[in-house]
Amino acid sequence: MTSRPRFSLLGLFGTLLVGVAAIGVGYPLWWNHRSATGGAALLARAVAMNAPIGNASSAPCPTSYSAASAASGSDPGILEIPAIGLVAPVVNGISDAVLNVAVGHVTGTPWPGNAGESIVEAHDVSYFTNVGKLRAGDEVLWITRCARSEFTVLGTSIHEPGALLYPPSTGPGLALVTCYPTDALFWTNERYVVATELVSSTVSQQNVPAASNLGVPQLKVPAPPALVAEGLALDQNSLLLGVLRVTGSPDALWTSGPAPLDVEADALAVFFGAEKAVAQNNRSWWSDLTLSGVPFHALPSFGQTNVTISVQGAVPSNVTFTSGAASVTVVNKQGTLYISQISP
Repeated sequence: MTSRPRFSLLGLFGTLLVGVAAIGVGYPLWWNHRSATGGAALLARAVAMNAPIGNASSAPCPTSYSAASAASGSDPGILEIPAIGLVAPVVNGISDAVLNVAVGHVTGTPWPGNAGESIVEAHDVSYFTNVGKLRAGDEVLWITRCARSEFTVLGTSIHEPGALLYPPSTGPGLALVTCYPTDALFWTNERYVVATELVSSTVSQQNVPAASNLGVPQLKVPAPPALVAEGLALDQNSLLLGVLRVTGSPDALWTSGPAPLDVEADALAVFFGAEKAVAQNNRSWWSDLTLSGVPFHALPSFGQTNVTISVQGAVPSNVTFTSGAASVTVVNKQGTLYISQISP
């Protein structure tokens, strides 16, 4: 008779642990969702003004300007990696506010081009989602209003967070750091590091690349205000996320920016909205969020869930959430997201 309360307490404790784990995985992902508008604005500003990010000056470079002074910290700029189609704004610091919109320069390390090891970081499944594809010899460019520094990839390695990184023996280095694995939608205890060395630096006012479209999606979640008020963000719901994959024929710039996480966030809002519609037996909400013909019934039980986004160019066609034998597909129909299929 005395064992029943004990097992009840163990069950309650287990439930609490699962809940804490869900929050621990879900909240960081939600917090790491980039502000697509902010990232696009930063890059567009740097390109359009042909001036350093965060500095409205477009005055000519002084005659004494050098690549080293361009990287001194007063003239942050743009990170470009042609092999993976990356063009990203870089600002100082690695706070959440910075990493939500840009690649962050680690304070206390030199700016690229100066002596020592420069370090820049970005969230995985965002600007640095494709750095795992880089190979020795690939080009990495650091661009400011007045200077262009070219680095070449030496190799890659995996380290613990906070590990000391040293410059190459040949001179200045630049390390690109992100979480490992680079497709993980959760906090990880390992970091993926791409090591590069400086090849050359030039001073010029014609360095900034042509303006590019970041491919930031403008997708609509057709949830009525009353349903939105229920909370449709990841931090307000429980779902353990695994990895994010992008399939189809995506533009490299699209996959290396904030767009995939923003599309995933919008599709999750539709997913969570459908769950709430069933829980409250609200068929009107269900009709708003699903295509005609999708029967009104509870969504399958989901454990750790992987996310696959199918993209053509910069236009996502569908998002599929998969866990075990269960899946839910959300389609993009003329800019609005709807659930099109639920299985089993």
